[in-house]
Amino acid sequence: MKTNSIVIAVAALMAIIAVGSARADIELDFSAPVGATVHVKGSGSSATINFNTINVGGLPTDIQITNVIGGVGTSAGFYGVLSGTYSYSAVTTVGPTQTAVLSTVGGHLLIRDSSNVGLNATVAGVDISTTGTGTTMNVSGTINLSAVSYAGTDADLIQLKNEAAINGGVLVVTFQWRTSTSLTDMEKRTFDKTNSFSGLVATSVPEPSALAIAGLGALGMVGCGLRRRRGA
Repeated sequence: MKTNSIVIAVAALMAIIAVGSARADIELDFSAPVGATVHVKGSGSSATINFNTINVGGLPTDIQITNVIGGVGTSAGFYGVLSGTYSYSAVTTVGPTQTAVLSTVGGHLLIRDSSNVGLNATVAGVDISTTGTGTTMNVSGTINLSAVSYAGTDADLIQLKNEAAINGGVLVVTFQWRTSTSLTDMEKRTFDKTNSFSGLVATSVPEPSALAIAGLGALGMVGCGLRRRRGA
């Protein structure tokens, strides 16, 4: 499982590098609290992805910030909700990797601070990819967060809002099945499964060279979430 995670991480990193000249200023890594899941259901010719919440402190929740890079770190431990319906149909296959364009209805990100003031953003799914046991949403690393708003006082969330206001933000989600599962497999009418998931929210600022994105580090899903080491 660890080897598969590394393969997924490298693939995701290479895809993001290909996007162009950008680097992450603040990054919030998140994972699904125990009981919260991503739900994938096939129809025979397409697949639909939703996120199932649990109750934390009387509020619906499916993500928790596990790590902060490039910020103060005050948002670590915050809960929130990733919601919306994401679907795909046409699949492109290149070797062991399959990709598809994601359609999004009601995509939304909420991160609640310690006073329950929420950072809100609109989410676009962009694309989805599978290789082996791993699945990644927005594997291309495309800017897919917009209309980011926050009226609270948390330093990390203020930084995220301000940086996203300049060039938008990036949200990536990844999850891993127990056995090799392709996009085509998930489209089957009999496919109806849930899984834990993790991901990151980051902001992008233009750089003169694509080499600057090396600072984004490697995305690795190991257990509770994504981890990244900032490059030199």
